[in-house]
Amino acid sequence: MGTIKTTNIETITGSGTLTLGQSGETISIPSGASLTVSSGGLSGQNYPAFQATNLTNYTGKTASANTLSEFATTTYDTDSAFDTSAGNYKFTVPSGKSGKYYFYSKVVIAGDSAAMYRVRSTFYLNGSVVTTNLGLSYFVLSTFELDQNNILNFTTLDLSDGDYVQIYSYGSPTSGTWGHYSGSIFGGFRLGA
Repeated sequence: MGTIKTTNIETITGSGTLTLGQSGETISIPSGASLTVSSGGLSGQNYPAFQATNLTNYTGKTASANTLSEFATTTYDTDSAFDTSAGNYKFTVPSGKSGKYYFYSKVVIAGDSAAMYRVRSTFYLNGSVVTTNLGLSYFVLSTFELDQNNILNFTTLDLSDGDYVQIYSYGSPTSGTWGHYSGSIFGGFRLGA
């Protein structure tokens, strides 16, 4: 109907909610224009989002036992939702951010001094194994391998506030212990409500 030209729109009180459009309408950003968010979040972006890694080798793991994978460094963590502290290494859904999430991991596993013949990585939700949506990645190697094995895994999960997700790994060397080596990554992001 008409065009409003201005440089600034604010609420009368200077705080609160400013509503554009109504239910069923679409707010359009024209081609060549951009939308800048100076702080906070923007609905529709895939937040929370995080990626964690390990920069150190964590060796001496007990053979044939599920072991919490250690991710002590975050590459990014939009909502400070990933706990890098020892014994935790987990993403926890922040308050008000429940919904569907996509998670991915690459776990680098090798025997500390002997070849591996079985390796696995598993997503855990609230302390229990996730067995659906490829939450479990498991390999029996055709030949014994002393080299590092990259286990790729992904899953989608419907999560509630306070739910937490971790990665557990498993290795069966021909003898001795195994390790979770540097270069492993664990990440994820919210797909939507």
